[in-house]
Amino acid sequence: MSYHKGKWTRRIAPYLFVAPALVIFVVFVLYPAFETFRYSLYDWRGFGPMEWAGFANYERALFSDGVFKQAFKNNVLYFLGTIVSEVLFGLLVALILSRSLPLFGTLRIMFFTPMVLSMTIIGLLWSYVYHPQIGLLNVVLRSAGYPQLTKAWLGSAQTIIPAVVVTSGWTYAGFYMLIFYSAIKGIPASLLEAARLDGATEGRIFLHVIIPLLRPILIIALLLCWTGSFQAFNLFWVMTGEGGGPYHSGEIVSTWVMKQAFQFSRMGYGSALAVIMTVVVAISSILYMLYTSRQSVEY
Repeated sequence: MSYHKGKWTRRIAPYLFVAPALVIFVVFVLYPAFETFRYSLYDWRGFGPMEWAGFANYERALFSDGVFKQAFKNNVLYFLGTIVSEVLFGLLVALILSRSLPLFGTLRIMFFTPMVLSMTIIGLLWSYVYHPQIGLLNVVLRSAGYPQLTKAWLGSAQTIIPAVVVTSGWTYAGFYMLIFYSAIKGIPASLLEAARLDGATEGRIFLHVIIPLLRPILIIALLLCWTGSFQAFNLFWVMTGEGGGPYHSGEIVSTWVMKQAFQFSRMGYGSALAVIMTVVVAISSILYMLYTSRQSVEY
């Protein structure tokens, strides 16, 4: 009897360990996702009766909502900008700070420090930096003798996305710097030394030795940038004054979902936008991972 009891316990034990995480996943991920999809099929204001709408909300989002298309375009532009301001800049800083020189440890801490700040505080801080009258950027330009370059950086359709990209780079470059720094430190010194003995310049070592070895980290970094670009709600909401900038030039999908669902009381339509955004991010991420995994195998 005790033998069969012990055998049954060993069988059930793994499921008991997994059960808490599974319950949390179902309650906080699967159930809200299912409810969001259900709401998207109704014309609902968030209160009162729900009227069946079918896929009318999706049809409106994909074919009639010009702001949604502009917001998605802004998300893509923001993603491309963060590749430079966060990933590439973080990689460059990591490469420089990977050398064992005095004060470089302090510099690594300084670059990472913005990560511990609230995004709302960062958005407010940089809103003052870009202020057209008292902003630090315009003050510096005037002091340097270039008053013609001053402008309302967050009030121009041409500069609002780049302004937020710079702010995002200031915040997250330290995060990618830390990841790349750890990866660079993990590269065997013998490989770099062998390349130098073969006459390779530092530039060639970087392109043909370091970058290929950092390929898995770069893949993850780009994927984080892509998914993060659709989660950048706080920064845009604070810096664009909740209005999305002139002609929605600073609107992104997450802010438009927020406005539709809670400001305009179109919970059904906002849910449809959220579902579309989730599906696009999920499918593109899966395709990207499949493509990069195939490239890695061929490589």
